[in-house]
Amino acid sequence: IGPVTGGGDAQAPSVPAGFSAQAISSSQINLSWTASTDNVGVAGYRIYRCQGTGCTPTTQIATSATNSYSNTGLIASIVYVYRVSAYDAAGNVSGQSSSATATTQTAADTTPPASPTGLTVI
Repeated sequence: IGPVTGGGDAQAPSVPAGFSAQAISSSQINLSWTASTDNVGVAGYRIYRCQGTGCTPTTQIATSATNSYSNTGLIASIVYVYRVSAYDAAGNVSGQSSSATATTQTAADTTPPASPTGLTVI
């Protein structure tokens, strides 16, 4: 009788740790975390987001092959909450990380003041 082989990879990657979010501008937040580990190998990460203080991120917005992600196209002065999970090639998914929150910066004021009107010369 030959060796018995298993049914494949059934172990999920570790939960991503050290998750942080940093607002870079009025439309961009950068995310980073410590890489997860897996018995076979991590294939990537799923990024989840919600909008508003106290919300729980359940909507997946992107995937990343590395342990960082730049979320662009955001709205100025808004609170965004994120979580991330790792997955492997066999489809095993880790639990979600703890939440990381960031508020996009205020939009730059590019409108000049109005010209004065109604001036009279004395």
